[in-house]
Amino acid sequence: MAALKGLVLILLGIVALFYPIATILTFAIYVGITTLVTGFIITIAAIVNHKVNGWGWALAEGILDIIFGIVLLSYPFMTAIIFPIMVGFWIFFGGVLQISTSIAYRSEVKSWWLGLLFGIVAIMFAFWILYTPVSSAFALTYVIGIFAMVFGLYYIINAITHKRIAF
Repeated sequence: MAALKGLVLILLGIVALFYPIATILTFAIYVGITTLVTGFIITIAAIVNHKVNGWGWALAEGILDIIFGIVLLSYPFMTAIIFPIMVGFWIFFGGVLQISTSIAYRSEVKSWWLGLLFGIVAIMFAFWILYTPVSSAFALTYVIGIFAMVFGLYYIINAITHKRIAF
């Protein structure tokens, strides 16, 4: 089973490297579904925990994710074209929300500064994506392709080395 998973990952990696536009479209749809689902989960959690300090920021994040997911799924081909720009803005606003949430919870959470740090890093990453959207999109497909091929090879080597059916 591990060898089969490895083979599938290698094939996915090859497809990502040779068909970057199809990879971006597929990735946009996947992110749209994931974002929509997590947006609903975050929104419900925020409403249930409305008495907790800072719940409004979680509600804002959930609503933003729902809107972003709907936009991604409503216009998949247009999304593939403007996907890097949308992701850049999404990461930017997510970083701002992360910073705001971290500051709101600083008296309750000892490691609040980690959220602050991740928020700042997210904003810096967002600016890089927004500054170079086309190269960012192609870089993403190459990273996905290489990552899939490396892990595919890893699974095949483990299947051969350990002679296991499942891993």
